[in-house]
Amino acid sequence: MECVRNDVLRKRGGLLKLHCLRELMVAVRLEIGTRMRTIASFAAVLSIAVSAYANQCRTIKFNPAPRIFNRPAWNASGDHLLLVDVVAGEIESYSLSGDRERSIIRPGQDLLDFSRPNAIVSTPSGYVIMDGGSRFVLLNQALAPTRAFSIGGDPPLAWDAAPFNWAPTEGGLVAYGDLRAPNAPWKTGLFRVSWGDPLKFEFLKEMPGGAAREPYLLESDYMVRAGQRAYLLAFEPSYGVFEVDGRRLRLLQGLPPGFGRLPPLPESHGRSSMAILYAALARTKSVSGLLVAGDRLYVLLRDVAGGRRRWLLAEYDPLQQKTVAILNLPTSSEHVEVAAGNKWLAIVEKGKFLADERFAPGNVILVPVTALNALHAAGGSVESPKELCAR
Repeated sequence: MECVRNDVLRKRGGLLKLHCLRELMVAVRLEIGTRMRTIASFAAVLSIAVSAYANQCRTIKFNPAPRIFNRPAWNASGDHLLLVDVVAGEIESYSLSGDRERSIIRPGQDLLDFSRPNAIVSTPSGYVIMDGGSRFVLLNQALAPTRAFSIGGDPPLAWDAAPFNWAPTEGGLVAYGDLRAPNAPWKTGLFRVSWGDPLKFEFLKEMPGGAAREPYLLESDYMVRAGQRAYLLAFEPSYGVFEVDGRRLRLLQGLPPGFGRLPPLPESHGRSSMAILYAALARTKSVSGLLVAGDRLYVLLRDVAGGRRRWLLAEYDPLQQKTVAILNLPTSSEHVEVAAGNKWLAIVEKGKFLADERFAPGNVILVPVTALNALHAAGGSVESPKELCAR
């Protein structure tokens, strides 16, 4: 029976009214259900779209571009990329748009001042910068200096140290470099420094020096900290990573084969050789650095074959001594620095080293950490790596 308005039906009284009311309520429920399903479907599509956007890689440019820089690091909130402009002698803070928002120039007084910073590394409580060749300044999360230490002493009665690569630890640092005890000759290798007055030095292991140290001076991070442990890359014949856990030291193997040869570089003659040395590195297949993202250890690989260059990121499991994933990075730049934060992975391209002593500026590719985490232990190989960014 249809609920229509006419005089006959109106005379039938309450039963008809009740029937029509019921039909009306059913129709309303059906309409509401249809609209709710439409809203739910739209919300699901929107959620998928937002998730897909959140996992997209994006490209920015530094503005202005720094001249020479090493070891970029994210700030604690993960929304600003910090790096040291070695030529300008200052710390630069760049936003996610690529714009420089702040420059920190000689912020301290007397012993806390710095004028020759060349690297910045984040720690749980703030940052450590290397100032010159053997001085370290500790900063809080606001980038204000709090303490400073010099590990370069006056011979022959003091310890003297010159680190090539280093990583901060709780209460000091671990480094690969040259170390000299009082009234003793120089030794090259792994050593530990504990902050205090006086400083405490401990030599851990002798390692090759001379020409073998050049890549450690030119490339990015060959030494990193993961939790309470530090890791140092070792080239052939001991290809692997040295794990430093307190006073315990062991060599871990299982890195991707074929990348462990010490890069063959021309003889260095100081600053005049920089362009030649970096050009040789850009043509070399080798490990370019180590990286810690979250609590995972990664190995940055430069693969050069047939005139083609590509960059790979290998996830390495120290417990299993095994490479568990190999990822293809979306760049073929001459040189690359990689910094991992709590939100983003920054792949910073550096072009050729030019005659006016600066790197040709490249792009900065921002990869959501969620995209990196999604490829944890994902497998892959050097021949067929997993793609970190969708092409």
